[in-house]
Amino acid sequence: MDDKHVEQVMLRGMTRGDRDSIESSFRDDPDPQRSLAMIVDITGTAPHYNAALSRALSDHPEVVFRTSPYFADRNAFLDSALKTDFLETAARLADRWPTVRHKRGLWKTIQLQGYLSGWREVLRDLVLTRTPVLHVQWFKLPFLDVWQMRRVQRRGVRVAYTVHNALPHGDRRESVRRTYQRLYRQADALIVLSRFVGQQIIEWVDDEVSDKIHVIEHGVLDLACPMPSRTDARIELNLEPDAEVALFMGGIRAYKGITDLIEALAIASRNRPKLRLIIAGSPMESFAPYAAQIERLSLSGIVHAYPQYVSERFKAALYAAADIAVMPHRDPSQSAMGLEALGAGKPIIVTRGGGLVELVDEAINGYTVPIRDPAALAQALTRFFDRPPVQQESMAAASLSLGRERFAWSKVARKHLDLYRQLAAKASISRGI
Repeated sequence: MDDKHVEQVMLRGMTRGDRDSIESSFRDDPDPQRSLAMIVDITGTAPHYNAALSRALSDHPEVVFRTSPYFADRNAFLDSALKTDFLETAARLADRWPTVRHKRGLWKTIQLQGYLSGWREVLRDLVLTRTPVLHVQWFKLPFLDVWQMRRVQRRGVRVAYTVHNALPHGDRRESVRRTYQRLYRQADALIVLSRFVGQQIIEWVDDEVSDKIHVIEHGVLDLACPMPSRTDARIELNLEPDAEVALFMGGIRAYKGITDLIEALAIASRNRPKLRLIIAGSPMESFAPYAAQIERLSLSGIVHAYPQYVSERFKAALYAAADIAVMPHRDPSQSAMGLEALGAGKPIIVTRGGGLVELVDEAINGYTVPIRDPAALAQALTRFFDRPPVQQESMAAASLSLGRERFAWSKVARKHLDLYRQLAAKASISRGI
């Protein structure tokens, strides 16, 4: 993008007086503003989302996306436009001593040091590059982050924040609500990945920030590795060629409703001897209660559990082996797994809550069921596997099509750019660029 175009987009939507002022300052400035926005995810909390968004914005050099390396798989997302220059100390330590990531207390301390130094870099580089918009993907320390936002805004920079969850899952304490209220009030714009999350902010946190909320949907997530054939994947996973395979993928946490899914499997498998369930994902809590439930319900022979970090290559094999993906969340907002399932061309079953319902065209690419209702979940599994293979394949194709059309990254990128330009115009006035 040339300087003239940058000038035009930053002036768009301003009053005549504002335009005259900005045009004058551009003429007087021998090195006019060249940057539009800096996107940061200092600790690399959402690497899949970051990589996809950075690729979508790769034709716009006036937007820079900065994050930390993806420590779990340093070779993933190398084709993205991410600048992985945060947490350099952590990266050096993880490269030399890979097991340091598994020492939770030490690793959190290292990440904290990197987070604080990352904020210093962000403020310094915003000033040096005169970037008018800062877009933060994740705030980790709300009390500190409010203060950091104020420092940035005193420089005339406008701050956008992507709210992935209105409040931390399972934590609705009044003290937490007040903390996030301060955070949301301080930001200049709040980006939510679904209308439902925007409504949660208004109902749970603060109805006074409604005018700041911008819905920019989560784009479809393509797998980082190509999927093997269904036959090869099932051989690798020791699954029968004619098995009816449902997949749960994601972090192992209580709010994901895994206990409901296991109970649903017990109900549905009574009349479906070929039914199988794969549970895969990093345990954020002990997997022992789930293992005990599987044992108690005599499901050990039909549940394939992988409570571990799932590499990108193994993830591709899991999706290739599965017939349908299931998201039985009890406290849903939005699920990256759902966007991955669409990208992989898998039908989905989701609970009726949050942004999950926006991923389903009922009975076309999947089904929705009530939250905490194993019987309904079992019925949805039965309904899907009762369909002949040609209809199951049609639902898979519908998922792929829905992901490509409704959740296209080109749309996501355009909405981000539009918002950055709106904020940049306001930042330009206050900074006197």
